Amino acid sequence: MKSKISRSRRVSLGLIIILIVVVLIVVGAIGYYFYKEKDKVEVGLQEINLHLYNNEQVSVNKVLIRLYYYVPQDKENIIIDDWQKIFANSMLKIKEFFQLQFAYNMGLDYEIYPEIIYSDHDLNYFIDLLKEDYEKELAGPYTGSVLVEEIINNIRNKIAMDNEWDLLIKEIDDYYIINLFVLASDVTTLEGYNRQVPGLNDEENNSVVMSYIFTNDEFKDFHESIICHEVGHDLGIAEFYSFYDNKISSYGVMGGGVTRILQNNYLDNQIKEKMGLYEEN
Repeated sequence: MKSKISRSRRVSLGLIIILIVVVLIVVGAIGYYFYKEKDKVEVGLQEINLHLYNNEQVSVNKVLIRLYYYVPQDKENIIIDDWQKIFANSMLKIKEFFQLQFAYNMGLDYEIYPEIIYSDHDLNYFIDLLKEDYEKELAGPYTGSVLVEEIINNIRNKIAMDNEWDLLIKEIDDYYIINLFVLASDVTTLEGYNRQVPGLNDEENNSVVMSYIFTNDEFKDFHESIICHEVGHDLGIAEFYSFYDNKISSYGVMGGGVTRILQNNYLDNQIKEKMGLYEEN
């Protein structure tokens, strides 16, 4: 009887040892797999060279968005409470969106100028500049060329002593610089043109978004998509819908998706391909 019990114990012990060995082998194989996959990701990050949509010579593997809160003299009453926290939360989502869309080959960061910059002009002054852009038939990705230039000149005069925030800088430590201005505004429709202009760009690397997109019920749910749309133009990406006949060629964030919440949005593969994501190196 004792011999049978002893033999049974030896069998059980052997099975336990075999089971432990199998578990160790499986765990080791899984660990090795993820280790190799990590290597592949790191190699991929080094090999893929992203560039502007419209200029292959300008790298956008590293992008820095610098945000400024600009308040006309007659709009101090609509300053957003806790604006730094609100802007930072939105920028974090925008950062995650672009990093995910480019499979983490784009390192996107942001900075927020620590103080509100107050203008010497009222809002109507800037609205008139925007109308001037429209009168020049500049409607399209770069509707705000005249407006943005004036805002840049105004802000540069206000922060002239702060060399670290020079608005003419286009690159810092290999980061491609995008200037994003939040203009305090409660005017949602451009009078005489029957158009809503929540965001606009110049032909360089500068965008303006109106502050009401953060607070107005009509816009706040998808305000991050509006900002991503404008940042897309700063990366050289064209419109994927027509201003003149409202034809939509994409339902991504650069087209009809601009009015969809960011978590359900995307950049079209043709955009990412043209910017170098799928190129073989």
